[in-house]
Amino acid sequence: MRRNAWTVVAAAVVGVLAGCSASPAPEHTCEERDRAAVRLPGTELPVTVHPLARLPQGMTDQEIEAALPPAKEQSSYEDQAMRELMRKTLRMVGAKGEMRPGRCEEHVFAEGEAGDYRCTVRYGDFETVWRVEFSGGSMTDVTGTMSMRSWLVTGLLTAPNVYASYGHASQKEAGLRCDKMPKVFRVEVAKPTRYECQSVFWWCSDGRWEGDRRNVSVGIDAQGDVAFDPRDD
Repeated sequence: MRRNAWTVVAAAVVGVLAGCSASPAPEHTCEERDRAAVRLPGTELPVTVHPLARLPQGMTDQEIEAALPPAKEQSSYEDQAMRELMRKTLRMVGAKGEMRPGRCEEHVFAEGEAGDYRCTVRYGDFETVWRVEFSGGSMTDVTGTMSMRSWLVTGLLTAPNVYASYGHASQKEAGLRCDKMPKVFRVEVAKPTRYECQSVFWWCSDGRWEGDRRNVSVGIDAQGDVAFDPRDD
């Protein structure tokens, strides 16, 4: 009888210890499959954008040179400047189009903005505008050494470039979308357009998914690259 009593007591002790080592109740978690049913505030933009690990290659140097109008046999510095600005315009757009030189005019820019001339070139029906600073000679010279620096004032964006740039810049975010945009459109540097792109940010709260749509304005910088700025609400 005593041996049986000790057996019962030992079994009870083991049961208590087992109860003490049991895992605590799981915290509230969110199941991935439940997220699709969540309705987010705000308006979903119409164009789906795919994440990109790297940007698509634009025009090669050889393609750009082939797209330029024939060079003059004896070109002035202004002619050479026009060709360089046409090259920059083609790199900015990333697609072949009819290129035509414009003209350079002396211009006084705002304080803090470098440049002595306002120069234009045309891509199809669109005009691009540049701030240009020349040094080392006159624009009409055809001999000697002259250098130039340029900054974009009014450039061009294309819908494919904007979508690809947003997919690359926001590749680790969810729900990438943008407005539907024209194939080509003019943009002033440092001024947001009426077009936007959008990401969705998710978090789990007490076992429920919550999210927020965050929009950015589409623009362009002085180098001709697509720029995204937080929207001012």
